[in-house]
Amino acid sequence: VDLRAHLLRCVGQAEQRFAEDALRIARAARFVAQLGFSMEPATERAAFAQCGMLSAVSPERVRAELERLLCGAYAGAALRMYGGLFAAVLPPLPAWTGDAVAACPDDLTTRLAVLVHACGEGFLYSLRFPGETAFAAAAAAAYLNAPPDASRESVRRTLHRLGVHGAQVYAAARAAVCAAKHDDAGTREASAFWSAMRTALAEGDCYS
Repeated sequence: VDLRAHLLRCVGQAEQRFAEDALRIARAARFVAQLGFSMEPATERAAFAQCGMLSAVSPERVRAELERLLCGAYAGAALRMYGGLFAAVLPPLPAWTGDAVAACPDDLTTRLAVLVHACGEGFLYSLRFPGETAFAAAAAAAYLNAPPDASRESVRRTLHRLGVHGAQVYAAARAAVCAAKHDDAGTREASAFWSAMRTALAEGDCYS
């Protein structure tokens, strides 16, 4: 790490370091997400040239790095700059993905829901995400294509189907995606849904 320049640099030859353990490619992207650094040019070139080797790394190890990346304070920037490093294990990410993740609260399930919305849920299973996490992210993502309905009955129905945390994940992910796409109307709808959901919960509406 070059602290003054905020750069990540491999010790010695980057190509050799990544060939020794391809997981270092994912780990470098994770450090970007956690530290807000970027990779120095030689390290970045080697990472992109050799990122296909991630397909040979155990899914659990790749998943652990992706989880840590998504939980990082600079996760959005990391995905914008280095999301392509995961091409061997993730479908192509739309350009708005990094901005949407950056707009999410600091919650793994919400950020995973955005990722599922961006590229499908297949990676949840190929990378062996725990069942509860995968189900919650996929269930919330399934709602993201439809605008939220802030009517009392619709809010109760969403709470019944997704549970409190799942509905919160859906609302937060929807707001983040709309913000990333500069969808002002969608952002207002998400805000109205949040408000209606808080009211329903505060008043003890029955939704089970």
